[in-house]
Amino acid sequence: MRNLLAAFRPESFAVISESLGGFQGIHNASPLPGVRVRRLGVPGLVKRFPYGVRIARWLRFALAGQVERMICEEVKKGAERIVAVYPSWPFFIAAHRAHLRTSVPLFTYQMDVTGPPAMMRGANVGVCTKWERKILETASRRLVLTEALAADLKRRLGLDSTVIPHSINPGVRDRHDVALPDIGAPRERLIVHTGVVEQQASGGLLRVAEVIARHPQWNARLVLSTPSDRNHLLANGFDRPFISIVSLKDEQVFALQSRAHLNLAVVSFHRSEEADYESTIFPTKLIEYMAAGPPIFVHAPPRSFLTQHARNHGYAVVADSKDEGSLGESLGKALQNEDLRATLTRRGRSVVEEIFAVQRVARRFAEACDLSPSILT
Repeated sequence: MRNLLAAFRPESFAVISESLGGFQGIHNASPLPGVRVRRLGVPGLVKRFPYGVRIARWLRFALAGQVERMICEEVKKGAERIVAVYPSWPFFIAAHRAHLRTSVPLFTYQMDVTGPPAMMRGANVGVCTKWERKILETASRRLVLTEALAADLKRRLGLDSTVIPHSINPGVRDRHDVALPDIGAPRERLIVHTGVVEQQASGGLLRVAEVIARHPQWNARLVLSTPSDRNHLLANGFDRPFISIVSLKDEQVFALQSRAHLNLAVVSFHRSEEADYESTIFPTKLIEYMAAGPPIFVHAPPRSFLTQHARNHGYAVVADSKDEGSLGESLGKALQNEDLRATLTRRGRSVVEEIFAVQRVARRFAEACDLSPSILT
């Protein structure tokens, strides 16, 4: 959303957001100049208590009433649209209630699948069952991040939606003046994964790590640039001498992606009952990879949207099997075939220009929300 909103005049909108790091992970994005941001969240101290994360999941829903009041205050100041961004159930509900109170048009924007109730945790299960259809049917228009999410809403709820993809400034390139910490040994091939390491990524990353360990001739190192807890990762299989775990600022993350030998996107191979959820995952860091330049390697199940998207657009080497022999063959090709690597780089940047360029996406967003093009920068 930060990339998208950067294409609009800062005085044209206000942001009400959950406090940074208030629930999970550490968010290091800098605020947009001139944009008024109001934040609300569960104090981080809560998570230090026994069962603190679980308690925080429930306490988040107590925020909904205050968020609703904050939205209504913005309407009194002249707000003419409410855009509710998922995933954040308390804020999603608050936006719906504010819409009912004020009659200001509500637009929903889903950046992730809500998931079947069997996969959800705590309060989210009951909330999804009670509120999801009600909120989405009330919306003037439903926006989704990918075609896979649009298909999911159509299949589960019979609802149409409009795809507004992730966006990035295609002119962004590596800044050589951005300092990075020392990572690995000189001349090592860095295989870089950026973003939160959670269930959707950990299995595939560990499988890639096993393959790297079996091919010392590659001189490769797996680098995780992540806000996820380092000690937790080390205790769960990532304590290898050829794995580096770093926490970087935004500009450093892009510099690392630009200087990687290979950028890595993974989706874990889930159990069969989670297949519909698995099929919709599309890591938005992938768009940063395309803009950064180095080739991309995708390790994901055959039916996943990530696998299909990468193959359809031709910007990545795809390994869609858990077989480590097949994975190693594909990874070795991505690391060492220079003609293939050059082709992937060119195609990645073309796809950014064709689909994900921020001004192109911003115009689509403005049109979908019935906004005047004059509020674009």
